[in-house]
Formats: sequence, structure tokens, C-alpha cells
Amino acid sequence: MDRARRVLSRALTTLVVTAALAGCSNPSADTAPQEAGWLAPGSDIATALSTQPPSCLASTGDPLVRQGELLFNSPFLLGGQAAKAGVSCASCHENGRANPDFFFAGLSGEPGTADTTHGFFGPARDDGVFNPVLIPDLASSAGHQLVDRDDGAALSDFLERQIVEEFEGERPGPDIIAALSAYLKALDARACEDEPPASPETWRGPLSMAVDAVLAAEDSSGETQAAYRRAARHFLRRIHDRFPHARDAGLREALVEASQLIAAGEPLEALEQMEALRPALAAAEHRSLYNPKTLQARYGQG
Repeated sequence: MDRARRVLSRALTTLVVTAALAGCSNPSADTAPQEAGWLAPGSDIATALSTQPPSCLASTGDPLVRQGELLFNSPFLLGGQAAKAGVSCASCHENGRANPDFFFAGLSGEPGTADTTHGFFGPARDDGVFNPVLIPDLASSAGHQLVDRDDGAALSDFLERQIVEEFEGERPGPDIIAALSAYLKALDARACEDEPPASPETWRGPLSMAVDAVLAAEDSSGETQAAYRRAARHFLRRIHDRFPHARDAGLREALVEASQLIAAGEPLEALEQMEALRPALAAAEHRSLYNPKTLQARYGQG
């Protein structure tokens, strides 16, 4: 309890002091979320960044499914150029579905397509031909046909080749493959046949993922532990990028501090820091890039 009070006091002190210094300055015009970088020209950025498709998970209570979801959303699973660009499996397959607005210059033709045999992310599959294909919805029947998900060996081989060959990432260990396999098997369009409307994108999603990634790391070891820690730090980065207002400089610093605690192997302190930040995140949400009105003011449309 004393440790929690110290973390909360440190976070709130930073926020109050920085806010007082910043006053009522305007948002930073040169800061944009990473995911804005791979949206098609002319797309409705405000809507794309403020909503997400239903996930259609057939089993949501399995911890292994959740762990696979965390890795699926982490660019560091893919490594190399993808990690540098902030591109994860979920960048193309948002919530395991498709992303009709995805556009990566040089790799995409029409919005929602990608050349999976291009050498930018990894040379192993480079065929020297620009041939982008439609990004499939992994929960749909067409997505299921990419590989037999009931064949454990085939699915493991498919996932490993995607990471190592297409993206030149590090060869994943069996625990990582098991988690990814569980997540892919749980994606099923029949789980949301009524197709609920797109849900709002908020800071609560990535914060919850950061917390769960820290906990998953504590139940793991070696490279698997490192993978979850990197994922947790990425989710905090996503939140950080959505609060560019000068008044939120202290909030961004507190998020960085939480990320540093994760990197330093201080999970309890990191979890306490993240929990302490919830009130400040909620209070600042109206001026963040999670607010559709703020997004619309910056990017138009919406």
C-alpha cells in the first residue's frame, strides 16, 4: 500500500507541475499516432482512428487466446522493418479482421491491399513483382482457408514462416506459437453473426493490453517474457501518441516512466503506475486523439 501511494503521489505531482507550466497551450501539430501513417490517402482518418471492428472471438475466457491477441498486436513480434514502422499483424488485420483503409506506400495498390511478396519487410519472399492482394478477414471463411487451423503442425509452420520469411523476424519459440495459434483458432465470424457496429477506440483498450502483457511476462521466461514486455511497452506508446496536447506533457512522461519500469523488470511498480494514471487519462480524454471531435478538428471528415 505504501508503494502504491508513492507511485500515485509521484505520478500526480508530475502531472500537476507540468500542467501548471504548460498552461493552455495548443496541441502539438507535429505529433500523430503511428497508425495514421498507414491509412490510405483520402480515407476518413477521424473515423478510422476512433472506431474498430468487432473481434469475433469464439472463446474470450482462455488466457492463451488473450496472450495470442497481445502478440498479434505487437510490432516486435515481427521485428525488423515492421517493428521500426510500428506495423503489427493487427495493422492489416484489425481485431483479427480486415483493414479496408490500410495503405503502405510501395506495398499497397488499392486501400486494403498489400504485396506479401515484396522485399521491404524481408527479402526471403521477394519475387520482384508488384502484386498486392486483398487483405483477408481472418475470422471469415476465406480467412480460415489460408491454413488448416485444426492441423497444429501446419498452423505452427504457417505462423513461423510468416514471421521469419515475410518479415525477417526472430524465429518464435513454442510458447509464442501456441498463443498465436490459440488466438487464430478463436477467430470466427459466427461468433458475431449479427455483426455489431464498430466500437469506439479508447485508451482503455491498449492500457488493458499493457497490463495483461506485463502479467503474461511474469508467467513466462526468456524470449517469451521479453516478447510480452516489448508488447506492453508498445501499448503504452500507442496511448502516449494519442495525448499530444501540451497540457498532457506530464501524462506522457508518466507513461514513459511506466514503460521504463517494464523494461527494468519492475512489474509491480509498472502496474501501480498504470493504475494510478487511469484518472488522469480519463480527465484528459476529451482533448486527446481518442476523442472523435478532436480527431475531426485535426484530420477533417469524421
